[in-house]
Amino acid sequence: MAAPVASYVQLPSDTGNSGKKIRTQTRVVGANTVHEHQVVFTSPRRITGLFHCTFALYTVAATAQAGTTAAICWLTNPNNSTVNGRLRYVNVSHTNNVATAIDHLTVPRIAVQRGVHSGTWTGAVNNIADRLTSENPQVQPYTASTGASVTLLSTQLIWASMVPGVDFTTAGVYNSQFAEEWKPNFEEEFIEIAPGELIVIYQIDAGTTSDQRKALVRICWDEVDITPIGN
Repeated sequence: MAAPVASYVQLPSDTGNSGKKIRTQTRVVGANTVHEHQVVFTSPRRITGLFHCTFALYTVAATAQAGTTAAICWLTNPNNSTVNGRLRYVNVSHTNNVATAIDHLTVPRIAVQRGVHSGTWTGAVNNIADRLTSENPQVQPYTASTGASVTLLSTQLIWASMVPGVDFTTAGVYNSQFAEEWKPNFEEEFIEIAPGELIVIYQIDAGTTSDQRKALVRICWDEVDITPIGN
């Protein structure tokens, strides 16, 4: 089969045409200057902001967290919000910075789960890194559920990272880290958080007595119009 050959289609003169313009870019192909369609891939949703959070280093506990009154964070969309939040990724890094040998007999998970909420949140809000300083998030990452009532949707566990076992036999510090990430490849896979909903990140399983393992959680979300374009 022969290779394709560069060619073009000659359109009639558009002199005096006051209709809509099509965006193109020009390229010289052989002896001809041709117009190529300028294609710009954009989201079908109007993105009003994009935000990042890195939470404090979490020490794995012997007792599992409930996810309602104790968690690493709650990413909440207020009932009066005018946007939907979309979870873009969750990254969990694991390490150990205590030079004492113990047996970690458990493999707890740091889980990401859906939930709903009511009440007035008065707990601490984690620091947020904005894409632009002019973007003000409506979705908030709380580190305490004070004032709120949280209900987990037990059948909607989105993802979990397993905490690995790390032991020391001599004095020292474990300088490496093990990381796992939930990061969809396509926008359609983002988890959407409507007003009154939340995503909770918490230690869903029990750890080990005097557990030394640490976890560092990072998240990214954006905010979009509630009604998609074209609906």
